[in-house]
Amino acid sequence: MVVADDRQVARQSVAHLLAVEDDKEVVGEAADGAEAIALAEALRPDEIIIDVSMPCMDGIEAIRRIRTAHPDTRMIGLSVFERSGAMHARMQKAGAVAFLSKDGPLECLLTAVRVS
Repeated sequence: MVVADDRQVARQSVAHLLAVEDDKEVVGEAADGAEAIALAEALRPDEIIIDVSMPCMDGIEAIRRIRTAHPDTRMIGLSVFERSGAMHARMQKAGAVAFLSKDGPLECLLTAVRVS
């Protein structure tokens, strides 16, 4: 699994949370969409948890590109934006299997990850 978020504390917190899951391994962390694409290519993770708003390339464009190159990679979008509405639709259209608010409970993220 790769975790991509431009905020180091958020990225490392998610990675740490997921590292304690028995069947999940965080193999890389990215600070922007371009790094997420490079890690997807190099590491071929089963899953990527990716923030919507990042510098260099946003999460939506990164998801589109990763989905094209690696259609079996499962991607979960995270954002401070509301779960419903246009952003949710854009993430789904790009190829995310789930879109979660960063304001939501950690259990929602764990549930989304465990579904795989």
